[in-house]
Amino acid sequence: MMKKNELEDWWATLPGEALNSRSQSSTGFRSAMHIRLEYCLLRMFIGRPFLLNYVESPPEASSPEDNREEKSPTDRIRKQKLDRQGLVDCCIRSAREVLDICRTLRDNEPGLARGSYIEYSSCRAAMLVLIAYSIQNQSNQFRQDLRDGLDMIREMSTSGDSARSEVRLIEMLERAL
Repeated sequence: MMKKNELEDWWATLPGEALNSRSQSSTGFRSAMHIRLEYCLLRMFIGRPFLLNYVESPPEASSPEDNREEKSPTDRIRKQKLDRQGLVDCCIRSAREVLDICRTLRDNEPGLARGSYIEYSSCRAAMLVLIAYSIQNQSNQFRQDLRDGLDMIREMSTSGDSARSEVRLIEMLERAL
């Protein structure tokens, strides 16, 4: 959790106009989107190890005893669960943000790049995160995101055999839902 917080603190120091606005050139816009995709990938990779062990449950209500100085084993376990939940939630938000960024690239000039490793790999990673979460939680919550992501992956994979085989794997996993 500490590394995630340090990463978010670092991200907050970056100039917003370089990351959030459409720059004058399509190259600058794509570069800004790639930086955002890399940031999302890092956040997904931090939370991904906890994804399959995660079972969504509401945090327990705090009691007056929670304010005492010494932490009991129960308090430590509760904090670990909350930290793990926070990492998984961040991982899911990041996966959805990747798909939003890819949609933005697809729907605006210059479009998705077939030869862009960062666009393809971040979209693929986002899909795998959402599929794993959906299977683990027996949820249909991200159905439309998965469909959009699959369409974008197909569009980007038209130029390579290994990319097309990865698309087939993702399609099989998505059908497993």
